[in-house]
Amino acid sequence: MKNIYDGTILKSYTVAVGFLIFISIALPSNYFFNIPVKFLAIAVAAALLAIASATHKISRKSVIYLTVSLALCGTWTLIGVYNGYPTSSVLGEASSVLALILTLFLTFALTNNQNERKIAVVILRSAFYGSLAFLIIKLIIFVAIFFIPGFLLMSVDALNYKPVGLAIATGGSRLSYINSDFATLCIVTIAYILRADLDLNNRPIWLITFALLAVSLYSAYSRSLFVFAFLFIILYFFFYSNSKKIGRFLAIVGATLLIGFLIQYFYSEIMTIIEQRFIDQFESDSQRTVMINKIFAHWSEKFILGWGLGAYVPDYIRSTAAPYSYEVQLLSIFMKTGLFGIILIITLSASYIKKCLNKSKPSTFLAMVYLILIANSMTNQYLLSATTTVLLVVLWHSLSLCPQRFNRNKEYG
Repeated sequence: MKNIYDGTILKSYTVAVGFLIFISIALPSNYFFNIPVKFLAIAVAAALLAIASATHKISRKSVIYLTVSLALCGTWTLIGVYNGYPTSSVLGEASSVLALILTLFLTFALTNNQNERKIAVVILRSAFYGSLAFLIIKLIIFVAIFFIPGFLLMSVDALNYKPVGLAIATGGSRLSYINSDFATLCIVTIAYILRADLDLNNRPIWLITFALLAVSLYSAYSRSLFVFAFLFIILYFFFYSNSKKIGRFLAIVGATLLIGFLIQYFYSEIMTIIEQRFIDQFESDSQRTVMINKIFAHWSEKFILGWGLGAYVPDYIRSTAAPYSYEVQLLSIFMKTGLFGIILIITLSASYIKKCLNKSKPSTFLAMVYLILIANSMTNQYLLSATTTVLLVVLWHSLSLCPQRFNRNKEYG
């Protein structure tokens, strides 16, 4: 089998996959000025893969993955139709699942033991620069809405996505691109940890990136993102500050003192944010409680097979445009896929965590990010979005850059 980088077609295929990853994280929706750019990117990459497969072998594991995934997707789609849900609802959710399946397949279809690290580097660098592009776009919108009347509406038309808004108590307007905000936080952190492998050691780029990320987190004004950002900082200092225990201890003490200073200096602003986003959340939290009870009750009627893709609770619809969507997404997925869906997700999760635990410090961090993604899908719709699909791709391919535990010659972070 020829190397993936030999020949114009294979190079074009690699570029197409890199562009697919870039555009999927740079844009918060599948459309740009009503052009389905992400679907077009998938189609181009798939066409180039089909051409390349004439002379280059597609990996057996990827074929098995694609076959099984399409079979499961088709089965749960038919179950949704059988249970009487509208075709628009069933196909709407099925298309999101199909995009996730194809994106994952396209990124490792030609992967083998000789080129997996090269492919991982291409994917992670594309994801990092896509995240950087998103952060720049968000900063432009965040600043421009103060000076240009109607700019937010123009951005909504261009990006086909309306961010969650709120007047921030300490100043500014909330811009929460829920999936993109979470995915960029995780991807930037992972890229920073693996920056030596990705040849991303340019310090000014990282200073700019973290400054943009700080603005993004502030404008997102999300409880979970505040917690995760703080957690990532603590984990980074714990894992990567120094290989010696005393250095690690001093780093943690220093980080604690710095955080304590910031809290004291910005005490009133921080307390205002905590009160607005953590304490005064009775209505939001009570809605989720009602949602959980409704979904559980509906799921109990078809616990084994589930209701199928596109399913929803008839007397509790959160969005008329996408009635199958609920903030408690993981539970809603279980409602649609039943006991078999639970077994599938637990099996895949356990397999990934096991692979992570067999490797070094960076992979331990990957396992934590994955668990946070799964847990956080109980409060937000993370698992089936195009942007979060990129995070899943990054989590998988990052393992190729993590050495086995017995190989500790290389330091990260």
